[in-house]
Amino acid sequence: MPCPLDAELAVWDGKDTAFLEALFRKNHDNSDFLESLIIACNTQRLQRGATWLLKQYFDQRGTPLPADLSRAHIGQFAGIEDWQAKLHVLQYLEHLDLADDAEAPLSDFLNETLQSDQKFVRAWSYWGLAVLAHRFPDRTRKTGQLLAEAQTRETAASVKVRIRKALDLLPT
Repeated sequence: MPCPLDAELAVWDGKDTAFLEALFRKNHDNSDFLESLIIACNTQRLQRGATWLLKQYFDQRGTPLPADLSRAHIGQFAGIEDWQAKLHVLQYLEHLDLADDAEAPLSDFLNETLQSDQKFVRAWSYWGLAVLAHRFPDRTRKTGQLLAEAQTRETAASVKVRIRKALDLLPT
């Protein structure tokens, strides 16, 4: 089912963030904005732009995604292929409502993104593990061990910094 933003996202060249910023300014107050973005994430060629706009929404507003939209969006994670779209998702993960049934699909997504060749995707995947452990505290010990091991294995400074921040986020 097409969403109101499909046509506008479809003409984006995949690079020009000024285009996306203008699209955000034009549409962010619309009552169907978030739902339209979640629907757009079902279309492969729209995912990068839609997730960029979602990230912009969270950066500007900071308000969490409603539970129903969070559940729908988390259900889409397995179908997100573009590494930049994955990165956006990982960067706004903490703004999603993580219901009990989100643990398994989110864990699968994080395990997959931890294998990325893109260092920023890996870095934010470690952060995502900490977000998941924060929501599901029974994961804390295992996540702490994984993060400690990753800190010795990872060589990129940007990844190590995100791992340190992830360790700080873990519940004590």
